[in-house]
Parts: sequence; structure tokens; C-alpha cells
Amino acid sequence: MNEKQQRIHEGLKSLGIDLEVFYQEGIAIYHGNSPLKAHYLAHTAREIDSMIRDTFSTDTTKKALEKKLKVNKDDRKGLIASILASLGIEQETPFARKWHDVSNNFAEIAHRNSRSKEPRIAQEGMEIWDAYEDILDELVGNYYSLKRVVDNGFNFTNLTAKDQGGNLKVHDIIDRLPFLFNISAIKFYFFRNLESDIWLIPLHEKGFFSPQSIQPQFRLNDQLNIPNWIEGQYLIKVAKQNVGAGNEEITKVLNEIVTAYLLSNDEGGHAASNSIAAMYVAELICLLPENGYLLPNKLSFLENQILRQSLLNDTIVRDYLGIMIQYGSKQLLERILISLLTPLKLASSEEDLSFLDDETFTFIESARNYQSPIREYNLYHLFTHTVAIRTLLGDPFIDRLIKITIEFYKQEPSFFDQYEIGQVDYHADVNHYSGSPFKTLIQVTFALLNADIDRSMPFAATLLDSGATILQKLFLELLTRNFSQLKDLFLSYSSLLLNNIDLIEGLKSIFNTHRDDFSAEEVAQLTGQIDNLLSGNDWYSAHFSEEEVRRFRALTILSFLKPFEPTFAEIVHPYTQKWTAELPPPPSITDESFPFYQELVFPEFNTLSYGEVVQLLQSETNNAYQEATLASRLLEDVQDEPYKYFTDLTPVHSLKPVFRNAILSAVKGMTYANTFTYWVELIEFVKQSIQAESFTSENQQNYQFIVEVSHLFIEKTTHDETAVSLELTAEIIQINLSLLPSLKPELVSTQGLQNKIWSIRYYAVLHSLLTASLRWGRNRLKEEPARFYPAVKETLTELLQTQDSIELHYVLGKFFRNLSYLDFDWYLQVIPELFPESDPLWYSTFSAYLTHTPYLYLDVFKRLEGEYYRAIQNPQFVENADLVYTLLEHAVMFHLHFRENEDETSLVDKIIQDCNPRIIRALVHYLLSDRFPRSVLPENDGKIRSLWSAIYQQVINLEDSDDKQHILGALGNLVKHMATLNEQVFEWLDSSFEHEKNGLNTLTFFEALLLHLERDPESVGRLLLLYSNHVNEHTHYIYGIEKLTVLVHYLYKKGYRAIADQLCDQFGRKGFNDFDHIFSENHKR
Repeated sequence: MNEKQQRIHEGLKSLGIDLEVFYQEGIAIYHGNSPLKAHYLAHTAREIDSMIRDTFSTDTTKKALEKKLKVNKDDRKGLIASILASLGIEQETPFARKWHDVSNNFAEIAHRNSRSKEPRIAQEGMEIWDAYEDILDELVGNYYSLKRVVDNGFNFTNLTAKDQGGNLKVHDIIDRLPFLFNISAIKFYFFRNLESDIWLIPLHEKGFFSPQSIQPQFRLNDQLNIPNWIEGQYLIKVAKQNVGAGNEEITKVLNEIVTAYLLSNDEGGHAASNSIAAMYVAELICLLPENGYLLPNKLSFLENQILRQSLLNDTIVRDYLGIMIQYGSKQLLERILISLLTPLKLASSEEDLSFLDDETFTFIESARNYQSPIREYNLYHLFTHTVAIRTLLGDPFIDRLIKITIEFYKQEPSFFDQYEIGQVDYHADVNHYSGSPFKTLIQVTFALLNADIDRSMPFAATLLDSGATILQKLFLELLTRNFSQLKDLFLSYSSLLLNNIDLIEGLKSIFNTHRDDFSAEEVAQLTGQIDNLLSGNDWYSAHFSEEEVRRFRALTILSFLKPFEPTFAEIVHPYTQKWTAELPPPPSITDESFPFYQELVFPEFNTLSYGEVVQLLQSETNNAYQEATLASRLLEDVQDEPYKYFTDLTPVHSLKPVFRNAILSAVKGMTYANTFTYWVELIEFVKQSIQAESFTSENQQNYQFIVEVSHLFIEKTTHDETAVSLELTAEIIQINLSLLPSLKPELVSTQGLQNKIWSIRYYAVLHSLLTASLRWGRNRLKEEPARFYPAVKETLTELLQTQDSIELHYVLGKFFRNLSYLDFDWYLQVIPELFPESDPLWYSTFSAYLTHTPYLYLDVFKRLEGEYYRAIQNPQFVENADLVYTLLEHAVMFHLHFRENEDETSLVDKIIQDCNPRIIRALVHYLLSDRFPRSVLPENDGKIRSLWSAIYQQVINLEDSDDKQHILGALGNLVKHMATLNEQVFEWLDSSFEHEKNGLNTLTFFEALLLHLERDPESVGRLLLLYSNHVNEHTHYIYGIEKLTVLVHYLYKKGYRAIADQLCDQFGRKGFNDFDHIFSENHKR
């Protein structure tokens, strides 16, 4: 059979009524030598036509057409018309007319010539058969034709209709479905679009929903694949429809399906391994009424799924709570809510938290091992049902939630005590919901109690007696909402509540909100209790001094009593006076560990003269908090009034380092804003500061002073346009030189070098020295012999000879290319010292060079090519993706543009020959990245093709690994750099398609093919067909499929219809519906 005949054969076979047998016989007759070939072919074609009519058309369409066309359904015109109508094809179209013309010849050719009575010649039959094959190809030769058969089935609504043999016609339709379902996309299409519940029972009778219809999940290419049990989607639709309808027969069938699944699950059937099917079954349990259908195994299965599947939990809370309430499914609802609200214990994390203090470690280590089965943004849906849940489940459910909370509280009180109840509103604003499973439990308990406060009164005392702070907070929140009902209970427990320091904020809120709801006797009772409690010694000790505790207690009672002062002054005034008199003076710092505190008061610096500011800063204090506050005020004032300080900086030299650093920070801000102009004064200030007797580089504040000064100097000597004068540049050089003898290298390892080097003092000074030296050298007159500042050159030479300094090597690596400008002979002389045998020093130099030299400099590359090759063999270097990318960028640019001899082995050639999978993977990614300039492509198409070939030939021979799979997949994206598509590209791409899941970026691939559409659409079509062969029913998603549909549409537009049809068919059969409209648009009959 040729390709068209294979399509027809598969299509007829999918109809499931032995049509393909007749068709095969027709092909055999066509190629045979029978003298009656024409007659046999016509008879066969006529029989196939009739059988197709029975498959496609329905009684409804037949009768309607008989009346409309005034024809009998059994004559040829009526037969064709009924099929066309059932497929939604207009009667007067070229396709319809062609079919009529061909079909009208069947009877004539099937019989002998009416005049001569001789058999028809073979050619007549073969011609009519060829024409009829074209008709069949249109009807059943592709996926979209077979979808019409499914659509035809949707139109069948009379389930009691019988054929002439007395058999139900719907069974005949259903019997054909397994043949159609050999194409999984057809099965998906059928069940996804099937809406009517009248199909449920006959489909169930034929075994379509049995556990055996569920495919187990499996691993493919190290990825978990879970086949979608699409039948489950239909069952969910039917169950939802039945909630309002209450069809007992449908309910019974759905229950049988669930029961059969659970039985298979208990027996270890393979259906149990499909989590999607399990989720559908769990949903069905929620959608079935409890009465008469709820068995213990259903509850245990559902609880198990809730622990496993967050998506199921979302669906239950969002969609099914209301249904269970409607059904009155009390037992089911309670079990589900308990499962959803109980914090779920997770496996312990292996993350290292040893750097934390013991208390914090214990809290985080425990808290992160719990999660809530219900996601916080779904609480809104649960809250909308709280009244109904409270009514249906009653007091036992509330009691159980409180017991769960107490049990967790006993284990981990810290989980709860950190939380306030907060506002719980019944709307979709999730900002106030916490992701904590413990707070979720509390919030839901609160909402249910608050839903019927009269029925909840007995539980209010339980909350207070529990000893759990979080439940007492919950009571206070209930009291806020229901004060009149709970006031008496509050007063009877007020002493207990006032004795809990963690309830201070909640109690203050109660007193403020309800100040007018207390009587004088009640206020007197509360005031006496507060006074007694705060006067005791056991209420608040902890880790503070006696003075701090006294102040805290005083502020607490004053805040409690303040709301009652206007109305009950005679009661609270004596206590207010007493505690005000005992109030110690305010502390010197702001301590946020106190709930009540007063800010330390300083005068605003803009109201003080320069002398007054200095006098205030020079006052003796050892309090770091006070110093930080003053330093902050100083920084702001320097920025606002720099002239006040930089007119005379002499008094500032004697200030503490923290204040000198504040001045520097202010200058730094003004420098970046380009508003600072006092550079002469600043440099003098720096010189005086570092020369002061009190200045020691070991002091942490002075350490930071040196770093900040160096950064400022770097900023003002890097760019000539914004730099300080050459005279000041020379002074900066001298300052740096004077600092170096007192500083020592600090780094002993190159781990994390790029991240930490900037804050190292020794490096900062060297960096500032080199930056200033370069500015000095750039501005030397041409006739002046030396660009390199002599003292700097001498110092660096000495340091290289006497120090193994990571910082020194890093700064010289950063400025490596510039050193040749300052002194070329010196530059050549120190290369061996900059790239020594020692890996740490070599790594420091070379990593700095690549980090700060993103572009290729040909002279440097040639000089350091050996260091480049050493780098890709260095394990630490290979770990740094950014460095590897830069190295590959330099190497590829040289390979493509600057090789003087094409036969010479380049660095890229060596990298490919070594075939380190990690480096090759990075090389391919670089070639595909935005860092690879597209401007290099036109003249280098052959070189890119050569690179692809070399990489492919090396990698294809590697042992199988993730890297190999990824590289072969990613290579396919290089098609975007190809000027033409040839057979070699097809071979490489065929290999890439096999590894699409690992490395091929299909979006990039499709975008690349868009570039080839105009000049070579046929090759684009062939490549897409090649790609489609590697897509299977387990390919659930194609990245960039919208670009793929553009490509297919263009192929239709350019006349490559056959290829486009095949692509639509291929992708349609594999479940991608994105091509439906394209196919339909290009097959309008």
C-alpha cells in the first residue's frame, strides 16, 4: 500500500466494522488479473460506501434529509447526503459533487454493459476506484476525519432505538469506540467533550470505567509520566450534573465505579499507581451522597489522598464543601475537614542551621517540618461555609478542633505563641491569612465559634482554662466581636488573663474599644487586679535590670488605665500617680524588646552650630545604640549642610571612628549624586585621620574607614570626565602608598572570591592605588618617558617578590590588560609571577582577568592561550559558570575570526577534542545564548556547521549520561545559525529530536525555522515532519507551540498542502488541539 492507502486503511480500521477488510480486498482486486475487475471494484466500493453511511449518519439526519431532499435514504443520493449532513459538510460543495459523480457510477460499472452485455473493461473500474480513494482519504484518511465520527456519536440521543435485529443501536456505536480509541487523542477528544449523562450507563455496561482502563504511571527519560484517566473527567462532569438532578440510577452507577476502583486498589491493582485517577475517584467520593454509599474504606482512601495531593485539597475546599453540606454528608465532611486542618508532619530537613542560637534553631527546625494540607488562599472558600459547617457538624466538631490545638500546643507552644489571631473576614482578601498550618487551624476554629456565639459559650470557658496562650488570644478576639455575650466570663477570668504577659496587646485593645462598656465597679475590680499583679516580683523578670523591669511595669499599667481616665478618673487617678512617681528615667537607648518605650531625644543637628555638634559628639558614652543614633543624625546634617563641616575639619579628627565613617558615608552619597565639591578638604581630612595617634587599622571602624575611603578614591579616579585633578590624584597615590605598610593580606582561600574581595581592606587600597596610577599615566605628556608612577611600580614589584597575596594577584589580574599600557616591559616581566604554579594565586589572577575583561583582546588572548587551556582543566574554575562563559566567548570569537591558519588547532578544537561534557555543554549553551553575537554568522556559516559536526561526532560516542542527552538535544537549536538546511542538518536534528526533553529548546528551534520559511519552505516542512515523528502521546507540552502553528499555517499558504496536512494529522493524533482550526480553515468544502 502506498502512503495514502495506508492512511485510508488505518482510518477504516478505526471505525471498527471490518471496513478495512473490504478495502484490502479492493486493493487486491485492483492489482489482480480478474476479467471482472471493474465489476468487483465497483461492488466493493459500493459496499464500503453503504457501511460508512451506517457509521457516520444517524436516524435523525436520514429522516430529515429524506423530507428535505425528497429522496430515499437507501438510494445513492440520499446515502451520500446523510453522511455529509452528519459530518457538517454542505451539500453543494466541490467535494460533495465529486462524491456524487463518483458514486453514481458504482451501479453502472457494477453491472455488464447494457448494450453489448460484455464485461466492463478493467480500466473503467480502476479509474472509478482511484477517484473513490480520494473521497475516502478525505473522509477517514486523517485524524480530523475520525473526529467527525466522534462528533456524529454525540448527536445520538435515542438510547432505546433498536436496529432491525432488535439490538440497541447505542451498543453498536459504543462497540466501535475501542477501535477509534486506538488513537489516544480521539479517546481524549471523546471524553473531554462528552457532556450528556445518558452515555454513562451504557458505557459502564461495556466496561469503559473499569480499573483496567487506568494506565499506571511510569518513568520515561528519568521523568515521571502519569497518564490522564480521561474517563474520570467525564465521570466528574456527570456527578456534578447529578447533584441537582438526584438521579438514583446514575448515583448507583458512579458508586459502583468507585467501589470497583477501591477494591482493585486494595488488591494491589495497577490502577492504584496512577495519582490522577486516584484524585478523580477521591472527587467522586465527595460528589456522592453519604447516605447509603459511604463505607469506611472510602473515608480512609480519601484521607490518604488528602495527605498526598494538594490539588485535590484545593478542589475539595473550592468546589465540593457546599455540595457535601447540601447532601448533609456529616461524617464525610467532618473527616475531610479534620484531615485538611490538622498540621501535616513532614520529613526532617537536612539544611544546616547550626549557625543559629539554640532557641531559634529549635523553633525553625520544628516549624518547617509541618505544613497545612489546605493552602492559605483557599481559606476564603472555607470561611464562606462556616455557618453551615457549624450547623451541620455541631459541638463535637468544635470540641475536636480545640483538642487538636491543645495537643499541638503541648508539643510546641512556640508555634502558636508568636501569632495574633488577627482579623478573619469572609472574603477573598488573603493578605491577613498565614501560611502557618497552626494559625490556619486557629483561624478556622475561631470562625466556627464566632459563627454561632450562643452555642459556643461553653467552649469559651474551655479556651480560658486550656492554659494555651493562643486559645486565650482566640477568646479575646471572640470577646472583641461579641463583647456583651462574653463580658461576664471575661471579668471572672480577668485576673488569669492579666497575668499573661503575651496578652498585653489584646487586653489593651479590649480596654480601648470597650472603655464605655465597663461600670465603675468593674473598672475598680480590673484596676486593683492590675496593680496587684504588676506589684509582684514574679510577673516579669527575664533578662532585664530591675530598673528596666520597673519602667516596663509602669508603662504597662499606665497604658491599661489610660482608656478609663476620662470617665473613671477618681478610680484610676491614685494608681496613675503612684506608678508615674515610681517611673524611672527613660533609658539611654531605644530598646524594641519592650512593647512600650520612648525614643531617645536629641536635638536636631540643623539647629546646632558646628561647635555644638562637635561638643555633643565628643561627650563620653559607651552606648553603641546612642552612638548609632548620633551618627545617623550627623550623616543627614553633613548631606544637608556640607559647607558647615568642610570649612574646618580639624575638630573632627579627634572624633570616634563611628562619626568619621558617618561623614564618609555622607560624602559617598553626595559623590554618587554628583553634588560633592570639597575634595581638597576631604583628602586633607583623610590624611589627618590616618596620621592621628589614635588611628589603628585593627579597629573595626577604622577598617571600614579605609575601605570607604578607597572606594571613594576609586570613584573619583576611574573616569577622567568626573575625576579629581592630577594633583589630587598624586596625593591619593601617596595616601595609598602610606597605608600599605600597615596592611597585610587577609585571604587564604579563593572560595567565593568574586563576592568577598570588594570588602577586603588590603584589596581596596591596592585597587585604589592602581586606579589612581592609571589616571596619572593616562595624562602623562607624550614626551615624558614614564607612564607608570615610579613609586607604585617599585612597590608592586617588591610585593610580588615578597608576598603570596590573593588580593594582589586579583587586582593585577583585573588590570592585567592595562599594565601593558603603563609599562610594557614590566608587564612582560611579571607575567610568570602573575600566573604561577600555585593554583590559588593563578586562579586569583586569571579569574579577575576574565571577570573584568568580557571582550576578546587578541594580543592578550594569544599571550595567555596556555592559561585559558589550563583554566578549563581547573576544577574550581569549571564550577564558575560566568567565568567559563567568558572564556568560551573569547575562544569562539578567536576560532571564528582570528585564526591565521585554519588547519591550526585552536583552543575550541582542543575543548571539543577533550570532550569534557560539562565544558561542551557550556559551549553549546554559549553558542545559543544572547552573548553570542549574531553579526558573526553570515560569513561563518560553514564554521558554525563545522563546530556542530565536531561536537556531534565527539558527543555521540560518549557513554550515556544526562550531559550527553542534554548536549545532543541542545545542538538542535544551532539550526538558528544555519544559512541553509541540508541533509547533514537533517541527520543532526534527528538525533536532537530524540533528546528533546533534555536539551532541545523547541521555541528557539521553531523561531529558527521561521527564518528559513521564505527561502526554503519545503525543507522546513520536512524538518517539522521529522520532529513530529519524535512526539508521542506522552509529550504533554510543546514549548513554543504557537510558533509551530504559524509554521504550519504558512506551509498551507505557500501551497505545501500535503506536508501541512500530515503535520496537522500527526500532532492531532498525539493530542494537540492547537491545529484544529488551521486544518478546518484549509479544508473548507
